[in-house]
Amino acid sequence: MSFDTSLLLQGLKEYQKTLKMHGHVVAQEYAQLDNQWHAFEQVYEGDSAREFKSYWSRTQQRFEEYIEAVRKIGIILNGRIDELERVNREGDLR
Repeated sequence: MSFDTSLLLQGLKEYQKTLKMHGHVVAQEYAQLDNQWHAFEQVYEGDSAREFKSYWSRTQQRFEEYIEAVRKIGIILNGRIDELERVNREGDLR
C-alpha cells in the first residue's frame, strides 16, 4: 500500500516556519523585557523590590526553558522533515 506523504511534508514545513518565527519573536520580546527589568532594577529598592526580584528570577528561568524547548522541538522537526523528504524522494515507506 502506498501513501502520499506530500501533504504531511507540506504541513510540517509550514509548522517549522511558524515555530521558527514564534521562537524568534518570543526570544526577542523576552530580551526587551529583560533589558527593561535590568534598567528598572537599578532604581527599585525596598521589600517589594526584593519580592519582585524573586518572582522575576523564576519568570526568567521559565522563559529560558521555554525558548530552549522551542529550539529543541525545531531540531527534532528538522530531522523528521529531512527523513520524510528522503522517503518521498526514494518512494520508500517502510
